[in-house]
Amino acid sequence: MRTTHGATNSNEIARRARNVRRRILYQLRVSPAELDQVGRGYLALYCRLVARIELADAYLEEHGLLQADGEPQPVLKLYVSLVNSRATPSRSLRPASPLHKGPTRWLRSRLA
Repeated sequence: MRTTHGATNSNEIARRARNVRRRILYQLRVSPAELDQVGRGYLALYCRLVARIELADAYLEEHGLLQADGEPQPVLKLYVSLVNSRATPSRSLRPASPLHKGPTRWLRSRLA
């Protein structure tokens, strides 16, 4: 089954996630070198989630929330899950290594 919303297309997600990452680092004025491994992992996860949400948003913007028969677009189930997941990593991320530094905590507070 072909998905036209693109929110499961790994190539498109990766491309958009790179753009989201650049945008976030620029807006926060943070260099990737300032982040530890945990921070980089968290940022990558967050960027992939945002990229998938943006793809689903674009699809819904173009096709509307409802199909012609009045049923919700199938992508809405995925969309709700993605939006909820965007907040989950910030709650579940815990300092797990001695590499955990201040910038990661700072970044988490800005993205939450």
